[in-house]
Amino acid sequence: MIEIIAEIANAHQGNYKTAIRLADKAFSHGADAIKFQIYFADELLVKSHSRYNHFVNQSFSINKWHKILKSQKNRKIYCDVFGLKALGLAVKHKVFGVKIHSSDLENLELIKKIPRRMKVLLSCGGSNLFDISNAIKILNNKGIKPVLMHGFQAYPTKIEDINLNRFKLLKNQFKNNVEIGFQDHTSGSDKINFYLPVLAIGMGATFIEKHITFNRARKKVDYYSSIEPKKLEEFVKIIRSLEKSFILKESFFSPSEKNYSYTTTKNWVAKKNIKKGQMLSLSNLSLKRVDQKESFNADFATIKNKAAISSIKKDQKINFTLVKQNICAMVSVRSKSKRLNNKWKLNICGKPTLYHLITRLKKSKLLDEIVICTTNKREDNKIINFAKKNKIKFFRGSELNVLGRILGAAKKFGNFDHLVRVTGDDILIDHNYLDIAIRHHLSKNSDYTDHKLLPSGTETEVFSHVFLKKLNKAIMFNNDTEYLTTFISNHKDQFKVSSAPVQKQHQSNFSMTIDTKNDFLKVKNFLTKMKKNKLLYNYSIDDVVHYLKNLNKIRYKNKNKKKFKPNTKLLWDIFR
Repeated sequence: MIEIIAEIANAHQGNYKTAIRLADKAFSHGADAIKFQIYFADELLVKSHSRYNHFVNQSFSINKWHKILKSQKNRKIYCDVFGLKALGLAVKHKVFGVKIHSSDLENLELIKKIPRRMKVLLSCGGSNLFDISNAIKILNNKGIKPVLMHGFQAYPTKIEDINLNRFKLLKNQFKNNVEIGFQDHTSGSDKINFYLPVLAIGMGATFIEKHITFNRARKKVDYYSSIEPKKLEEFVKIIRSLEKSFILKESFFSPSEKNYSYTTTKNWVAKKNIKKGQMLSLSNLSLKRVDQKESFNADFATIKNKAAISSIKKDQKINFTLVKQNICAMVSVRSKSKRLNNKWKLNICGKPTLYHLITRLKKSKLLDEIVICTTNKREDNKIINFAKKNKIKFFRGSELNVLGRILGAAKKFGNFDHLVRVTGDDILIDHNYLDIAIRHHLSKNSDYTDHKLLPSGTETEVFSHVFLKKLNKAIMFNNDTEYLTTFISNHKDQFKVSSAPVQKQHQSNFSMTIDTKNDFLKVKNFLTKMKKNKLLYNYSIDDVVHYLKNLNKIRYKNKNKKKFKPNTKLLWDIFR
């Protein structure tokens, strides 16, 4: 949604009651938020400055500011802050957000003092990329994603000075680290005053700042770029009617467009009857529209030059289950971890955790190969020794670029059609559900298939190799290459994504992933119990879910005891 901010600026003419009335009018005429400019002349400029007296006359005392800000309590309020004194006042009144003027982008002390909870607008008119970058970096490190407000305060700003193309530069330069907004200072009497913000929205702006005044005819301070309340109301209606066509939210496609794609996309079908064992190629395949919507279109690169494993009738839609597909499990593992180093070799029942994972994977009926993917780091040499000892294929690559490692391994060991991604943290992977996920993935011609309804640590992910190659080209940041599903989640409607079915009794939001020491103790205790029951490598998902439910019941019971201490060694206390 576009956020429309009504800028009060100095349209109050130094009268605090007028400032309050303007704010009230702005909200009643459709503004999402209003913005005041808090400044104190002695903090803003030297006494010898030619405009010093002007700012003295337009500024309010601290007491007046208290009255103004108290009057807008529980409303979305932004404040321009022109110094630490002004920021302190905004913080005290817990305003929604602050704006840093471009002249203060070098005021790093001011920027560092902004609380994490605040929304931050950064005016970047007249500022160079170096100063903008420094300010963004400071705010990003605090967990704040600022809004870059393009536009500068020439009253009014000439059309030839607007430079809307700068939106492209700012978006390309700072990518997902910022949001983009437009501060409009064109003449309030010019029709272009309405058009330009619409164009800005079309170029990615999601915040629009418009100056407001009671009566432009009076030609008082800040009237040049201002519009009157009725014009603001008209402007808001225009934006609200158009924003649906501009805003890209979670979905790249609208529901209607997605349905259109389903009904018009051509699918690979048999051009003629194909016998079992025949190779698929352009000679016996063609692209045609089909009515069936239960599966996606198969990637030609994944089915070409593959033998049919059953007979295929003319015009039958091709899916991966009809041709031989090679599937490999890629086990991503490394020694270094943020919370628990060397977790791969921690001992459970006389074997390292990685051994338990590999043993479970070997029970799959559909995997053609297992490959350990680790890093080139020296500390991961022991992982390679493990792989050699247990006769498991291995590949070494970049520490952070997990995707690069997986693709490198696939290329080295057979260029597999589909890849099961497993992390060394998830040693309780369920081989039965693993095979279910693979079958589901193949039957749907999916790019990506998950099993998210299973307890974390038992589920899996299946990728088509062709899709991963495409994904590798699309991903821009190392963070996304480490956490492969990040990019998919953010653009899921652009890919062929499916979720494999999970029986209701196995659905759980509990975790058995080994991330911390306590996680390890929990998994170790479970496997120890399985060993006692002679099910060390043959336990089922039912056993895991039963364990987790009992664990949660005991935790709940203990939390309700008066003497219960959350920081005790809970796991051992419960199960010893």
